[in-house]
Parts: sequence; structure tokens; C-alpha cells
Amino acid sequence: DRDGPDAAEQPLKTALTVQPDNPEILRRLGILEFARWEVIDGLRYMRKLELVDPLDPQPTAEIAATLTEVGLYEAAALWMADYRGRQQDRGAVINLEIQTASERGDEEALERIVPSRLAGMFEGRIAGEPAQILLREYAVIMLRQGRAQEALDYLESFRPGIVQVSTEAVTSWPRMTLRTAAVSPLMNDVSDQETMKTFYEATLAMMAERGIVYGDDHPVSVRIKYAIEGFDSAKAAFLSVYDEDLYILSYAWNEFKRVPWAAKLRADPDVVAAMEVREARIAELRNEVIELMKEPEWQR
Repeated sequence: DRDGPDAAEQPLKTALTVQPDNPEILRRLGILEFARWEVIDGLRYMRKLELVDPLDPQPTAEIAATLTEVGLYEAAALWMADYRGRQQDRGAVINLEIQTASERGDEEALERIVPSRLAGMFEGRIAGEPAQILLREYAVIMLRQGRAQEALDYLESFRPGIVQVSTEAVTSWPRMTLRTAAVSPLMNDVSDQETMKTFYEATLAMMAERGIVYGDDHPVSVRIKYAIEGFDSAKAAFLSVYDEDLYILSYAWNEFKRVPWAAKLRADPDVVAAMEVREARIAELRNEVIELMKEPEWQR
């Protein structure tokens, strides 16, 4: 939904004319442009913020992640090294390393980093989006290794009852994150279609009770449709979600290209064609970023 970002744009740009070096205005404009999938404009604001406030590591992280998403891995490594040197929170650095390793498809790095971070999550040191990415990557690792049941048993040992089909399995936000990010994809591998349908319906009911409802235009709807309604519905959801620049650069897109449960979808001719169109668009965007980085303010 771009209405929110569009409504916020003019007041922020007006404020920027008065305070052109205000870090908070630059940050908000950068976030706004990324929210509208305007990647080049988002990068411009983040680079200016980085120059205006060199003590703030966050714009450096945003640049490193975006360069990774467009496939400029060598350039991304420079910004990642800079981020490591300026970010005092080691956990934040590792979280970004996990995200960018996923977007590069670096399974070796993920297998080295992810398992060691799970204990920290269960102890409450990792939450929110970093916890979701960590758990999703753990599920991918264990699925690739054919160890889905082992993984479910491990998660159950930390959060008893989390694999139950009933709606009583979730009593907090961390348990909801665990359920949706890791337990659900792992259950795909060990359950029949009817069990999966019941499990997902119970999970969606729990989410709705807490005000979380994924629309058909959200990437997660593809996995939900696959579990509840089957292949044809999931395929239609995929073609709908990824039919334009929405989510052109996102963890969800890179995840779809790797996750085991989507293998059959990725082999479908129509999905293959849609993926090729999107990859071509990302290649165009990569070239735009290369040209952007030739500008003087990007020279390091």
C-alpha cells in the first residue's frame, strides 16, 4: 500500500528544504522510498544520511543489504565491513550477516551462523524481524538436510506445545513468531495435506485474534495457499503477488528462490517465466545502482 508513503512525502520534503542535513528527515525519506520500492531514491537518501551522520551505522546496513539484493556482492562487502566496524551491537551485525547470506544463497555461511544464534533467541536476546529471519533460515537448513522432525523436536523442547494443531499452542508474540516462521514450514515436510490444512487454519485463527491478517497481495500468502488450498491456488497467488515491482527487492523474494517447499512451484513453466521477468528487472535495477555509485558522493 503506497498511500501512506505518498501522503508522508510532501511534508518531509518541505521539512528537508528548511533542514537539508537533518538526519531524521533523511532517514524517514529513505525509508519512505524503499517502502514505495523506489530503490535508487532510497539509496540516495541513505547515502546522504551516512555522510551527514557518520556515527549512525543503520544507513550503512541498509546500503549493504540493498547492494546484496541487487547482486553487487563485492560492493556490498565494503559496506558490510564498514558496518561491522561501526556497529557496537554484535547481535545486530550477525543478524545482518544472516540476512545477506540468505540473499546471496550462501548456504555454508548460514549453516555456520544460524544454529549458534537460536539459543540467544530463546533467551529473549533476539526478537522482531531478526528473529523471524533466523527461524526461517533454521527451517530451511533443517529441511535441506532432511531433519525436519529433529528440528520440530528441538523447538518443542524450548517451547512445549508449539507444534500442537490447536489454537492453544500460542500464548505470546514470540511463540507466534516461532509458529509462523519455523514450525509451519517444517510441518509441511512431516504432515499429510489434511493435517497441514488444519494446522495452518489454526495458526491463521490465532493470528487473526491478535490483529494479524495477511492479504492476498502479501508474499506469505503463497505458502499459506499452498498448505491450505494446494498447488494451483499457490501458483495463482505467486503470479499475483510478483506481477510488478512490489517486493522487487526483499527477503521474501530471495527466500522463495531457495525454500524446499516451493520446489514444485519453481519448476512450473508459468512460474519460471514470471521469475525470469523479475530477474531481468533486478538486472536492470542492478545496472541503475552501478550508475548511481559512479556519482561523486558514492566514492569512498
